[in-house]
Amino acid sequence: MKNMDLILGLATILGGIAALWYFKDKLFQKNKDVNIQLRPHRLSLYNETREFLDYCSTYRTKQLSSMVNGTQQLVIKIDTFKKKVDQLGPLSMPEVENKIAEIITNAW
Repeated sequence: MKNMDLILGLATILGGIAALWYFKDKLFQKNKDVNIQLRPHRLSLYNETREFLDYCSTYRTKQLSSMVNGTQQLVIKIDTFKKKVDQLGPLSMPEVENKIAEIITNAW
Protein backbone atom coordinates (compact mmCIF):
# COMPACT_ATOMS: atom_id res chain seq x y z
CA MET A 1 0.00 0.00 0.00
CA LYS A 2 2.86 2.35 0.83
CA ASN A 3 4.47 1.83 -2.58
CA MET A 4 1.16 2.46 -4.29
CA ASP A 5 0.71 5.82 -2.51
CA LEU A 6 4.27 6.79 -3.44
CA ILE A 7 3.68 5.93 -7.11
CA LEU A 8 0.34 7.77 -7.10
CA GLY A 9 1.95 10.88 -5.53
CA LEU A 10 4.82 10.79 -8.02
CA ALA A 11 2.42 10.42 -10.95
CA THR A 12 0.38 13.40 -9.67
CA ILE A 13 3.49 15.56 -9.36
CA LEU A 14 4.69 14.58 -12.84
CA GLY A 15 1.23 15.28 -14.28
CA GLY A 16 1.26 18.74 -12.67
CA ILE A 17 4.72 19.47 -14.06
CA ALA A 18 3.62 18.34 -17.53
CA ALA A 19 0.54 20.57 -17.36
CA LEU A 20 2.62 23.57 -16.28
CA TRP A 21 5.11 22.89 -19.06
CA TYR A 22 2.29 22.69 -21.60
CA PHE A 23 0.67 25.98 -20.50
CA LYS A 24 4.06 27.72 -20.39
CA ASP A 25 4.79 26.57 -23.93
CA LYS A 26 1.32 27.61 -25.09
CA LEU A 27 1.75 31.09 -23.57
CA PHE A 28 5.20 31.43 -25.15
CA GLN A 29 3.77 30.46 -28.55
CA LYS A 30 0.93 32.98 -28.17
CA ASN A 31 3.39 35.79 -27.35
CA LYS A 32 5.57 34.74 -30.27
CA ASP A 33 2.60 34.91 -32.65
CA VAL A 34 1.64 38.38 -31.37
CA ASN A 35 5.21 39.60 -31.87
CA ILE A 36 5.27 38.24 -35.43
CA GLN A 37 1.95 39.93 -36.23
CA LEU A 38 3.20 43.27 -34.87
CA ARG A 39 6.50 43.30 -36.78
CA PRO A 40 5.26 45.28 -39.81
CA HIS A 41 3.63 47.87 -37.54
CA ARG A 42 6.74 48.14 -35.40
CA LEU A 43 8.92 48.57 -38.47
CA SER A 44 6.57 51.24 -39.79
CA LEU A 45 6.73 53.02 -36.43
CA TYR A 46 10.52 52.86 -36.49
CA ASN A 47 10.65 54.37 -39.99
CA GLU A 48 8.15 57.12 -39.13
CA THR A 49 10.07 57.99 -35.97
CA ARG A 50 13.36 58.07 -37.83
CA GLU A 51 11.95 60.38 -40.50
CA PHE A 52 10.35 62.64 -37.87
CA LEU A 53 13.57 62.89 -35.87
CA ASP A 54 15.51 63.66 -39.04
CA TYR A 55 13.06 66.45 -39.86
CA CYS A 56 13.28 67.85 -36.32
CA SER A 57 17.06 67.74 -36.26
CA THR A 58 17.34 69.62 -39.56
CA TYR A 59 14.41 71.97 -38.95
CA ARG A 60 16.47 74.82 -37.51
CA THR A 61 18.87 74.70 -40.45
CA LYS A 62 15.96 74.65 -42.90
CA GLN A 63 14.39 77.58 -41.09
CA LEU A 64 17.60 79.62 -41.24
CA SER A 65 17.99 78.91 -44.94
CA SER A 66 14.30 79.79 -45.56
CA MET A 67 13.35 76.29 -46.68
CA VAL A 68 10.44 76.31 -44.21
CA ASN A 69 8.08 79.14 -43.35
CA GLY A 70 7.75 79.72 -39.61
CA THR A 71 6.57 77.01 -37.28
CA GLN A 72 3.42 76.07 -39.18
CA GLN A 73 5.16 73.27 -41.08
CA LEU A 74 6.65 71.94 -37.84
CA VAL A 75 3.21 71.86 -36.22
CA ILE A 76 1.79 70.06 -39.25
CA LYS A 77 4.64 67.55 -39.13
CA ILE A 78 4.08 66.94 -35.40
CA ASP A 79 0.34 66.42 -35.91
CA THR A 80 0.95 64.09 -38.84
CA PHE A 81 3.42 62.07 -36.77
CA LYS A 82 0.94 61.82 -33.88
CA LYS A 83 -1.80 60.60 -36.24
CA LYS A 84 0.46 57.96 -37.79
CA VAL A 85 1.49 56.69 -34.35
CA ASP A 86 -2.14 56.57 -33.23
CA GLN A 87 -3.13 54.67 -36.39
CA LEU A 88 -0.61 51.95 -35.63
CA GLY A 89 -2.28 51.38 -32.26
CA PRO A 90 -0.73 49.79 -29.19
CA LEU A 91 2.35 47.77 -30.07
CA SER A 92 3.06 46.15 -26.68
CA MET A 93 6.21 48.22 -26.29
CA PRO A 94 5.72 50.59 -23.33
CA GLU A 95 9.32 51.86 -23.43
CA VAL A 96 8.98 52.89 -27.06
CA GLU A 97 5.57 54.47 -26.50
CA ASN A 98 7.02 56.52 -23.61
CA LYS A 99 9.96 57.55 -25.78
CA ILE A 100 7.62 58.67 -28.58
CA ALA A 101 5.65 60.81 -26.12
CA GLU A 102 8.96 62.34 -25.01
CA ILE A 103 9.99 62.96 -28.63
CA ILE A 104 6.71 64.74 -29.36
CA THR A 105 7.03 67.00 -26.32
CA ASN A 106 10.66 67.80 -27.13
CA ALA A 107 9.96 68.52 -30.82
CA TRP A 108 9.52 72.19 -30.01
